[in-house]
Amino acid sequence: MESALGGFEKEELLRVKAGHITEETHRNKIRTLRKHLIPFLESKYVVQTNQIRPDSFQDYALWRANATPLSINREIVQIRDFLRNYLVRHRLMSAELLADKGLFRKLPIRQTDLMANPAINPEDWKLIIDWIRGPFRKEVEEDSNHKWHYWRTAFWHFALLLKNSGMSPEEAIKLKWKQIEFRNEPRRTSRGGTEDWIVTYINTVRSKTKQVREIPCNQGRELQRWLEFQRQYIKDNNISTEITLDTHVFGQPMKDWRPWERNQFGKAWIKARNAVGTQLKGHKFSKKLYTLYSLRSTFIEDHLVKGTDIFLLSRIAGHDVKILQRHYERMDIRLRSREITQIEFGKTRDESLLINHFE
Repeated sequence: MESALGGFEKEELLRVKAGHITEETHRNKIRTLRKHLIPFLESKYVVQTNQIRPDSFQDYALWRANATPLSINREIVQIRDFLRNYLVRHRLMSAELLADKGLFRKLPIRQTDLMANPAINPEDWKLIIDWIRGPFRKEVEEDSNHKWHYWRTAFWHFALLLKNSGMSPEEAIKLKWKQIEFRNEPRRTSRGGTEDWIVTYINTVRSKTKQVREIPCNQGRELQRWLEFQRQYIKDNNISTEITLDTHVFGQPMKDWRPWERNQFGKAWIKARNAVGTQLKGHKFSKKLYTLYSLRSTFIEDHLVKGTDIFLLSRIAGHDVKILQRHYERMDIRLRSREITQIEFGKTRDESLLINHFE
């Protein structure tokens, strides 16, 4: 099994280089096989591919009982991919065995299982972003290693962008300046004048669905501020590089603008969440902790509460309407209860007249 897995990993790397799958997809798949599949099979005394039997995987869900049903079902999909596209294809396993519908037992998914990555309420968001902007950055402001302050300032703007655009962390990490269009769309003030209002239009592709979409985003001022910070940072530290349209927005100037790994953003988020953890109220309908993906959930839930057209929102988010409602519609109905309960005083209802076409 170990040898077969090594061969599968090499073939999957070729698919990554060809652009058929992402590095993260490859990483997650191999992690599942090494961390879960191999130890599980060893517990069943299956170390050779020809030892796989119709009942070899029956207990997998029980063996992974501490994982969520969603995680278990996702792992089963990854395991079946390995069996189908390597073991069966290389004649190391019977195709008839894989065709057996009872080979795996998937778990039913309930609505409560879809409550991961809960949206962040406004009070909690203020606590988190204030800590990131303040203590998180200021504690390294005078550090001799200036890279720390650059990184933490990058993470501050990264979090702002996710929350206000609905992009996934993976999309934002890959984002380049050429994908962002800045437009000044002046708006009227309460005094009757006008003021500049910088709106950004972000062109991106969802890594999962490969859906191309354009996102209008109120992050013009913040992204301009980040761009100026980068230019000043390069100048102050005499770094021989420049920012071009092809530069990653959240890249490292000291490393040819290569972006940080996904897990570094995840670790910074956990640090921020833990720093204010005792003050967070959490989501009304979920006991799960806030994650980086909660910023995407927040964007979607905020627009559902605001009454944004769901078809427009599904296009911006890159999700089918059904998926959007099933995975993200967890809003507190009280936030829109006025629409249901408000009575319009001073209006009388016109009496309707029956139209009968058969008299």
